[in-house]
Amino acid sequence: MRKISIFFIFLLLVAFLETTQIMFINISSSIPTGLYVRDFGGEIRNGDLVVYRPNELTITIGLENGYFKSGKQLFIKKAELVDGGTYSIDANTRDFIVSGNFIGKCFEYDFAGHEMPFAPGIHEIGKDEFLPVGIAERSFDGRYTGAVSKENIICKAVPLLLFDIP
Repeated sequence: MRKISIFFIFLLLVAFLETTQIMFINISSSIPTGLYVRDFGGEIRNGDLVVYRPNELTITIGLENGYFKSGKQLFIKKAELVDGGTYSIDANTRDFIVSGNFIGKCFEYDFAGHEMPFAPGIHEIGKDEFLPVGIAERSFDGRYTGAVSKENIICKAVPLLLFDIP
């Protein structure tokens, strides 16, 4: 009984901290699942994990494909091309390349069979934007939805407690 009470108090604390944007829960496989906390230090650089509000295309695809139920969803991904630059998607191989580095493939369909957007070519990221990139092979990230305004970034995040969700 005591363990259940402690766990319940812990969940309430996490929920409170998430509403105050100090702590965030990630259950997506795009980055490791777990609890993340706000990082109050420094400016955002390439490779930093950021909590952000997604762009309109992300919200539209996410709602249509049932990834989430509200357009108010926050995302946690790596920020790439923070100071501008290019990424490409190969029309034949569907390779997703950021700053000359292979990140993964752009899949035609998601796990549930929904068709995913495909925009082959070289894409420029402006100085006021960043490219969200997940670490999982099938991340729902910038390879499908493009750049996001830096104004959408809420904060940098660092992992506090990571766990596996089967």
